[in-house]
Amino acid sequence: MFARQLTLLLDTLEVSGSDLAGYAQIDRTAISRMKNGSRQPKHDGTSVRKLIHGIISYCSQNGKTDTLLELVGIENPSAEELSQALLQWLYEDSNADEQNTASPTERISAQ
Repeated sequence: MFARQLTLLLDTLEVSGSDLAGYAQIDRTAISRMKNGSRQPKHDGTSVRKLIHGIISYCSQNGKTDTLLELVGIENPSAEELSQALLQWLYEDSNADEQNTASPTERISAQ
């Protein structure tokens, strides 16, 4: 679930939702709603792009890039590769949840 991944990320990076909101240039209440699960941004939406940019900016400016790379499970990425890996990581459990609610036929088709 997106909220679980975002909470893990914030805890691991030791950053508050308010601080991250500043880096992402989005309202702190949007981060709070994402974190508590009342709002999940669209996979290809503006909010998640801003969030990813903010996470990467925060890590870069606060010496946390190695921690982020380890969390996401990628080594020596380009900026675009890191953005894509982070996007996939944030939605990792969400995709599994969707597949778990699908019928066996739908799960096979998705593979």
